[in-house]
Amino acid sequence: MQQATKSAKKQFPSPARPSSSTALRQDAPSPANTPGTTDAIPPMRILIISDAWQPQINGVVRTYEHLSEHLTTKGHEVQVLGPRDFPHVPLPFYKEIELAIFPRRKLERMIAAFKPDHIHIAVEGPLGRAAQKICKKRALDYTTCYHSHFPDYVAKRCAWMGRKASGIIRNIVISDMRRFHARSKTVFVATQSLEDTLRSWGFTAPMTRLVRGVNADVFHTSSVPAHATPLETAAQIRNDFESAKQNTPIKTQQKNHPSSADTPALLPTLLYVGRVATEKNIRAFLDLPIKANKVIVGGGPDLETLKSAYPDVHFAGYQTGEALGDYYRAADVFVFPSKTDTFGMVLIEALACGTPIAAYNVTGPKDIIDTPLLGAVSDDLREAVEQVLKTKDHFTRQDRHDHIVAHYSWPAVADVFLNAISAKTVKTKSLRP
Repeated sequence: MQQATKSAKKQFPSPARPSSSTALRQDAPSPANTPGTTDAIPPMRILIISDAWQPQINGVVRTYEHLSEHLTTKGHEVQVLGPRDFPHVPLPFYKEIELAIFPRRKLERMIAAFKPDHIHIAVEGPLGRAAQKICKKRALDYTTCYHSHFPDYVAKRCAWMGRKASGIIRNIVISDMRRFHARSKTVFVATQSLEDTLRSWGFTAPMTRLVRGVNADVFHTSSVPAHATPLETAAQIRNDFESAKQNTPIKTQQKNHPSSADTPALLPTLLYVGRVATEKNIRAFLDLPIKANKVIVGGGPDLETLKSAYPDVHFAGYQTGEALGDYYRAADVFVFPSKTDTFGMVLIEALACGTPIAAYNVTGPKDIIDTPLLGAVSDDLREAVEQVLKTKDHFTRQDRHDHIVAHYSWPAVADVFLNAISAKTVKTKSLRP
């Protein structure tokens, strides 16, 4: 969750040469999945239209921040348009998300002014739908990306209506998603299991595998002394994490006479980072009957409710950059309770900091956690956490970091994107073998 700037529209001027700070680390193994060179692709003007953009902090925003940076490094001119470039209002009951209001006319003028060589429509919101209509009117090619499982998000929020009604609504949203992406030159998808799901829903557009990268300058292992426990390290790094160290174990887990092994400083630290919202299934993590210090990093519409319901949990709010990396490094296990994500950038960030993952066996985690080195997935979240706690010391943090930077590179992601948008015929391709 890196720091978002205040600007909604961001144009990335083409630099003379790449910055070494954004290149794949030279001491990392060469990715076996690095795509073919894009040096022969002439400079392009690329317009990215996204209903999720700064100042929001989420995986979609961070994807296009990094992608734009690396496309610019490669000599292309990139402009990103978001809701704040238009009249906009906050989404009811979810004020962090803003929606553009009647953006079509202004958007059409902005497209004409920028004269893009390629248009990428990132999200299926008001801006994305306006962009589609403009592209259809002008017979312009465009690409899309399936970032979020909106059918599952909507169904979860409509659960109060009953299983049958929420299921009908889910199917309606699936049909809408299928229509939205039908005319795309290619639909970018993060994982094989996601592509399989979309195909099972009747998606017929070409698909291109586009994973995510990780910033090894921020997400690394070097801040954790080998002799320090995670909580000792966290207390040294962050004053505000001291409150977590002082918390008593979760009340339902306390013994009448707790032993020294039950004290917070000796308990494992379980961490979640991400949006604090219903669709993230965070209660499944917080309700785990495991003696541990539980830490939540992030914000969202459910934050105050969960704070009240779980007073023994440390809620750290939004964290970015090195501070976020410190939280990853201070944890014993990163717990990912979501069942509705399409990838989960926080997973590879945690792993780059050396922290293993425990998650459900669903799209995203099951595609990333493909070796015991990285953690465990299971239909039972408690089982996954307990498995990781037992085996985490079989590997080193540096082993996990090296694996991740070898397989998840932003320059390689940018190459896949460029190859796809410049190809006359798009075929499904993968960044990973």
